Amino acid sequence: MTKFEQAVAIAKEELAKGELDLRKRIIARLVAEAGMTPAGASTYASNATKTAREGGPVPTSPGGTVREGKEKIVQMGYVAQNPRGKDPDSIWSACALNENVVYHAASFFSEAEADKYCARWGCKKIKGVPEIGKPFGAIIKQEMFGQEDTVTTVDSE
Repeated sequence: MTKFEQAVAIAKEELAKGELDLRKRIIARLVAEAGMTPAGASTYASNATKTAREGGPVPTSPGGTVREGKEKIVQMGYVAQNPRGKDPDSIWSACALNENVVYHAASFFSEAEADKYCARWGCKKIKGVPEIGKPFGAIIKQEMFGQEDTVTTVDSE
């Protein structure tokens, strides 16, 4: 269970007890049970309370803003801009998904770095740079000296 999933579970339990001192109770439990600092617990409490009230899936990435029933897809993180001389076929990306649609991508020139990112955040890895807001597997075709707008679909790992 991630810290955010734990925070949402705590927020749901505390919401069931009522609104009186809700934020204060959630922060105290996050500090005690999740080992967070008061500042970190404050941020998690705010986001977790919103998720607990709205329902829907817990984002797979901290700060992920996609919630079930909402059309807005926001790109979080970063996507590599291909620097001069790098082989575009060596780019690996870690993708956070909501119903198999990519809403977050972090791209790397090292497969090992992509693996490390995926292990930390629970993402899926794909070779290439994904198209944000498209189904997992849609990648942006990149040229050696820049990015193109061409999108192709590839099989992923």
